[in-house]
Amino acid sequence: MVGFLEADFDEIEQMLQESGIQSDDVDGILNKLGQFKESLNRRAIGQRGREVLTQLMPMVFSLIFKQESYRTLLPRILHLIEKISSRTTYLELLLENPQALRQVIELCGKSQLISDQLSQHPILLDELLNTESLRNPLPFTRYADELQQYLLRLPPNDEEQFINALRQFKQATLLRVAAADILGALPVMKVSDHLTYLAEAIIQSVVNLAWKQVSARFGIPQHLQNGEKNFLVVGYGKLGGLELGYKSDLDLVFLYEAVEGQTVGGKKSLIVISFTLNLPKKS
Repeated sequence: MVGFLEADFDEIEQMLQESGIQSDDVDGILNKLGQFKESLNRRAIGQRGREVLTQLMPMVFSLIFKQESYRTLLPRILHLIEKISSRTTYLELLLENPQALRQVIELCGKSQLISDQLSQHPILLDELLNTESLRNPLPFTRYADELQQYLLRLPPNDEEQFINALRQFKQATLLRVAAADILGALPVMKVSDHLTYLAEAIIQSVVNLAWKQVSARFGIPQHLQNGEKNFLVVGYGKLGGLELGYKSDLDLVFLYEAVEGQTVGGKKSLIVISFTLNLPKKS
């Protein structure tokens, strides 16, 4: 069988006609597919990757051209496949898991946000293997505990891995929430609750890390007892009003107890106000 990368325009045009594409759309689609094909041929795709694409692309086209929204869906899917074309593992994931492929087609057809997420973070494709989690995201009250359990797997004192883990947790959770939203499994009024609790869980983890790093160097304020911090992060705007959207900014204010004194137990002592001012810099 001639693969997509080796097919000429006559063969691709015949495929489009057999798919029932309206004649007015054929030239535009041929142009998009031609650009896509040229882009793939410029990429470092190994033999196995080409073999997978040969099997995968007919499945992709069959699913796309069954959708009424194929005009907007096609460029989104082509962009995603272009992004993962040199990463055979992800191509194989879609080929070997037809349900995940159908989920990609459905979600990308309904959401530019999800299409962009998957293209920018292909690791999220793994989340599509569990369709149940997409329709039933975690209760938002569990995000803080789930994130802490997730972070416990990391080696201690590795800030880079910590930041990467936060980013992965955020992106995976956003995908589940957006999917449940789009698939009608999550009421619109609950979406902002999920996004707010997710933001709070991440803020809490970042503050804890900042406290750990600053106290490791300077100790802790001598007036504090029993692990207390007397440091508060207040959410304003959409965060404070439980109205966060997928692309909302976070408006934060940091409050602390202004007392005299110094830190104890560190390599270097600071007055309390200097210690506290270091926390937002690390957060």
